[in-house]
Amino acid sequence: MPRHFHLTKIHHTMRRVGLIMRLMSTRKTWRGLLAVALIAVGFSYLTTMVSVSTHGYKMKDLERRIEALKFENKRLNLKSAEMQTPQRIEAWVRESGMIAATDVQYVSSTTGVVAAR
Repeated sequence: MPRHFHLTKIHHTMRRVGLIMRLMSTRKTWRGLLAVALIAVGFSYLTTMVSVSTHGYKMKDLERRIEALKFENKRLNLKSAEMQTPQRIEAWVRESGMIAATDVQYVSSTTGVVAAR
């Protein structure tokens, strides 16, 4: 490789490095970088706040649903207890037309016979 070409290549590389260093050393560049950094931090903060408030809203909604389901559970337990009272069962038996059994026969397990012809 000729010496002139080699020096030219180094010269161009040094010019590029010098250009980058001059761009980095200007105040406008630092202001621009600072502005970009502040915008990025602001956007990150805004995104985080929106996410936190959304999760807070969802939690409040779920807490309201839990309270409503607890109330519904208590109401259903009370209704179940009312339906199981002896007076309610007797009224239901009379309304449905059932009659009391008169001839009750019990099967004993000591005879060993369950069904016979």
